[in-house]
This record gives sequence, C-alpha cells and structure tokens, in this order.
Amino acid sequence: MKALSVRTRLLLAFWIVLLVCVLAPSTYFHRQLHQVLVDESQKKTASGIVHFHLVSEKSYTVSISE
Repeated sequence: MKALSVRTRLLLAFWIVLLVCVLAPSTYFHRQLHQVLVDESQKKTASGIVHFHLVSEKSYTVSISE
C-alpha cells in the first residue's frame, strides 16, 4: 500500500477538523432544542390534565364573594 503524501494528509486532516467544527455545534443545538421542546410539552400536558380534571368535576364551582 502506497503511503499518503504530506499534502493529502494535510487536506484530509483539514476536512476532518472542518467536519467536527460543523457537526459539534449543530448536535449541541439540536439536543438543547429537543430538551426545551420536551420540557415545554410535558409542562403543557400536566397543566392541561389538571385543568381537565378541575373542569370535569361536577362539584367544583367557582364562587366569587363580594
């Protein structure tokens, strides 16, 4: 097997570094965005369930005293 020239090794190293520099921030952003969306949907679901149970209770009434 023929050894790679210095130029080829440098070019290969450049592309590997470039690939890492592009993929690392995008994966970090994707993870953070995913976590925010999951947290928000869980919070909305929990408040929706509480609201549903409060509204569906027949004995639950809102009394406003003057």
